[in-house]
Amino acid sequence: HVFIPMTVLRRLECVLAPHKDGTRQVYEDHLAAAKNKPNPAEIAERNTLDDRPELPFFNVSPLDLAACRRGNVKDNLLKYLRGFSANVRALFDQFNLRAHVERIAKADPTLALLDRVVATFVSVDLSPEAVDNHMMGTAFEDLNRRFLEQANEKAGEQYTPRDVIALLVDLCLAADGDRWKHNAVRPKIYDPACGTGGMLTVADTRIREHNPKARPILFGQE
Repeated sequence: HVFIPMTVLRRLECVLAPHKDGTRQVYEDHLAAAKNKPNPAEIAERNTLDDRPELPFFNVSPLDLAACRRGNVKDNLLKYLRGFSANVRALFDQFNLRAHVERIAKADPTLALLDRVVATFVSVDLSPEAVDNHMMGTAFEDLNRRFLEQANEKAGEQYTPRDVIALLVDLCLAADGDRWKHNAVRPKIYDPACGTGGMLTVADTRIREHNPKARPILFGQE
């Protein structure tokens, strides 16, 4: 309930880190421009960049996990989560992460335990340069396998092994001949039972291997 969503949180933080200052500037400019609108109060306390297509997900908070440890780690962590775009907040709502943060804080009012949890993830580099998408998916599936085994469930029921995914993707691409290898293409790929997203990330990687100019558009739901 804690380890998997915190892994996702750390991954997103590392992906966004190079763009954090730029995103904050866009956000500040947006707030400044909104002051001239009839109802500026409508944008207060809310992320207002959700309609920006160049920002598929973002965080406008000045905090990161390391900064959350300075001061009240529980309050800072909850503020940090609120700084994410609506689609990411919805994801953490599915994980029920805020409730689990509150639970840990209630179990240890000194917040030492919660601080240790946050410190553990701060120490791990999950940036794309250190951990590519394929490796991240493999690690996430391994986490699922471990926790499902503890719950006496079959991990194979929850995700498809990567070698099987690679075969399926190759078969799908083979049906379209060589069109992936030429010019810039933006294929749309949809997985109606995406789980951890393995099918989407492998398809994205395979297409880019054939054509570095390709920019696949990925859609998935679970």
